[in-house]
Amino acid sequence: MKIRSVFKKHVYWFHLFVPAKGHVLSEDSNGKVISAEVSILTESQQLVWEGKIRVLINQFGIYPQPEDLNRIQASDTAKKMLLIELRRYIKPQKAFL
Repeated sequence: MKIRSVFKKHVYWFHLFVPAKGHVLSEDSNGKVISAEVSILTESQQLVWEGKIRVLINQFGIYPQPEDLNRIQASDTAKKMLLIELRRYIKPQKAFL
């Protein structure tokens, strides 16, 4: 899914995708850990970062793994915007994952 996100003067495009097969990395009593493919682009469509982020999904919420977020070479604003959009993207799919 391609999402345009605006926060104050910052504009980023996020490409988010959870593959149909092989997306569940682990599953236990704490919930599931899935892998989401993410691309971050600027308003002019220049690639800022591309990779996979592990996300913990349990009955209480959707939590991207902090160590995956810390390795992203982007501004803090872009990371915060990514968190919001990633949760918004996964939430409707939560029952099917």
